[in-house]
Amino acid sequence: MPVQFPSSGCRAEPSRDLVDEDIHELKSLAIQARFSLDFLELAAEKLGWDAVKQLVQTSQPKLPRTRRGAFGEILAIEGLIRFQGYAVPVKKFRFAVTGDQTLPGMDVVGLQLGEDDKLENVCFIECKLRTGHDTAAASQAYVQLRNDYESRAADILFYVAARLEEQGNPLLNTVLEYMRDRANTDLDILAIWLTWEQTNWSETTLANVNDEDLLPVPLQVT
Repeated sequence: MPVQFPSSGCRAEPSRDLVDEDIHELKSLAIQARFSLDFLELAAEKLGWDAVKQLVQTSQPKLPRTRRGAFGEILAIEGLIRFQGYAVPVKKFRFAVTGDQTLPGMDVVGLQLGEDDKLENVCFIECKLRTGHDTAAASQAYVQLRNDYESRAADILFYVAARLEEQGNPLLNTVLEYMRDRANTDLDILAIWLTWEQTNWSETTLANVNDEDLLPVPLQVT
């Protein structure tokens, strides 16, 4: 099956310098990736903003690889929600105890909902962010995604369902009903979300994905 590119997806626009507003929004996204603003405000009432600020800073990833991975996931989730209309009710990295802890399985599970919150698609996503030249990363991402989809999809879905129950999220029943018939993959989409330093991007990165032995499940690369 050929690689599909979303017609209304998030292909890069011509580069421009980041302005203060962009940087502020990215910082806000990075903070909210780990903690909700409601929680931070509640914590600040008891601990003070200085203490909360210190805790937020120490909770951020320190290792370069982990920092890249986390930021790639943050951008993917925001892109899915803002540009493609998905819901991402469970963000895995919120459940990491420390900033450099990584959790197994797909990076992101997105739910695309129609009228009356009817489930239309379930998107399993692997993210890659690179600032250097790397034409193999997308192919590696697909192999990892394919393996996780074949062996861990039920586990990650059960994990998502458990977190939805803790949230009291009404999407819990939607996910459980979807899980009941996992033999039917009509709603499933595999996606690789790539974020690259523009000067180091090469179309060979995508060509290498086309060379993979793809599953009979739609694959998107954004």
